[in-house]
Amino acid sequence: MENYNVGGYDIRIVQKKMLDILIEVDRVCQENNIKYVLDSGTLLGAVRHEGFIPWDDDIDIAMLREDYEKFCKIANHVLKKPYYFECEKDNEEFPNIFGKCFDLDTKVTLKKKSKHLKFPHSIWLDIFPVDNIIPEHKNMQCRLVASINMVRCLKLKTEKICKRHILYAPLFFLPMSTLNCLADKIMKKYLNIKTEYVCPICQSGINKPVFKRSMFTNTHYAKFETYQFPIPDEYMEYLKGYYSRPMELPPESSRHPTHGVEEIKV
Repeated sequence: MENYNVGGYDIRIVQKKMLDILIEVDRVCQENNIKYVLDSGTLLGAVRHEGFIPWDDDIDIAMLREDYEKFCKIANHVLKKPYYFECEKDNEEFPNIFGKCFDLDTKVTLKKKSKHLKFPHSIWLDIFPVDNIIPEHKNMQCRLVASINMVRCLKLKTEKICKRHILYAPLFFLPMSTLNCLADKIMKKYLNIKTEYVCPICQSGINKPVFKRSMFTNTHYAKFETYQFPIPDEYMEYLKGYYSRPMELPPESSRHPTHGVEEIKV
């Protein structure tokens, strides 16, 4: 088995810390009737490797918006130390429009230009809300959210300004709190309509997949490392929304950590 390094550590040491966060989040979800599924590369790892993709340096889960909102409200009342949840609603310097659960006993330094921002720079788990959509309106929703999020990044100085950003000029005059509220409103446009399809609009891309709602309601537990976590019953259809050939290993040149971690203290 090949060895991978991230932040000066064997990646397995870092993955163990991430797994501990997932175990705690799973406990909170089970005790509070909150549904979620393993997402993206974490789901692919469960299906293809029965655990982490050997070179993966993050961990992802996804929830329908109603479950995500419930988790946000209770998380820091019920998570055990050293775990801590944060999202853009808690902190205007938080760089994403989805939540993360952190292990505050760790420290992460990223190559990305976010070192100056005041949010937990720790090993994390991503929690993506998945919103109701009407498929023919999905691209417009995603474009609007992506535009707002780009302005957030420019104001937070995690992205460099270039000529094309003049298109966003009117949004620059809005305070961060208003931008956050605006993105939230657009993502939750169909919150009160039980649509057949849903999408992770928070990831700000028109190329993000559209899923059937049943992907998040019809689930079963699958092996991930030595534990069991929920995945969609139709997990292969879910994975094909992200990967053209999910069960094939990528070329060796693509087998490496991707999150730009410079240093980690565990």
